[in-house]
Amino acid sequence: LIGADVRPDDPGRADTQVLVRLDPATKSISMLSIPRDLYVEVPGCGYDKINTAYLYGGAALCVETVGQVTGLPVHHFIEVDFGGCWRVVNLLGGVYYPVDRRYYNPESSSWKSIDIEPGYQLLKGHEALDFVRFRHDARGDFSRIERQQTFLKELQRQSGRWNKDWTRVSKLLAAV
Repeated sequence: LIGADVRPDDPGRADTQVLVRLDPATKSISMLSIPRDLYVEVPGCGYDKINTAYLYGGAALCVETVGQVTGLPVHHFIEVDFGGCWRVVNLLGGVYYPVDRRYYNPESSSWKSIDIEPGYQLLKGHEALDFVRFRHDARGDFSRIERQQTFLKELQRQSGRWNKDWTRVSKLLAAV
């Protein structure tokens, strides 16, 4: 799963990379998040942060790099940009999530602004995206990785609210 940070006049980076294993025998899903600043050898490009593989060669090089780093074959990938992320969350009606504390960066900050209060709440659209991307605390990317994984687990757990609506499922696939 590649969360791509692509903007006008910028080829982008892999903001998030999660190796997902679906096991039909046990009906389980395993996730391994890869820290965006992990210093690795990017095939054909030398040593750099793993998230730059996307910059150098798009999703194909991300897949190759993750396979090389983990020693695991990667058979498929899903790439979602920021717009796709918030559209998916909105199509699903949002995700109820227990926000553990206030997440705040003011508009005047050099980082992406965010202001989400603690408490169990429905996160939608841009707010959900800002929440899962936030990494400006003492643990940086590690707390972001935990938040992203628990958010994805909640999304999956709450899928019973929408997974029998094939119209919504087809719109979801189009958004991704």
